[in-house]
Amino acid sequence: MAQFESFAPGVEVAGEVIQAYIAGFPLEAQELGLKILKTRGIDGPQPGYFYPLQALLDSMKELSDVFGPAILYRIGERIAFTAKLPRKMELLESCLPAIDTAYHMNHRGGEIGHYSYKYVGIDCSLHRAKMVCCKPYP
Repeated sequence: MAQFESFAPGVEVAGEVIQAYIAGFPLEAQELGLKILKTRGIDGPQPGYFYPLQALLDSMKELSDVFGPAILYRIGERIAFTAKLPRKMELLESCLPAIDTAYHMNHRGGEIGHYSYKYVGIDCSLHRAKMVCCKPYP
């Protein structure tokens, strides 16, 4: 599956996700990261608004090309703290399926991808699950 490529034209991402992306910039990447976003039409993203996903993906690719893929891992960690999430996520059994719900709360406008969860069962006293991620993010 291609990374950094939206599955459909017109797909949008929530401002909260872009704010989390920005919050994850290390100090040495902040100025360049903001400049890259601005050149793609994302200047001062706001919660409650949606922005072109491809512009964010193009920005991520450029930032990764400059600083390496580890920067995207760091940025990805921050998204969980800022992105909109469903309520009542207390147990692992309810959290894993809710990842897809959260993904859909933060993206709109066509084929955005998905996260699918399947409980596999108990093996050696461990509960096992399988997650399949179909998304344009690296």
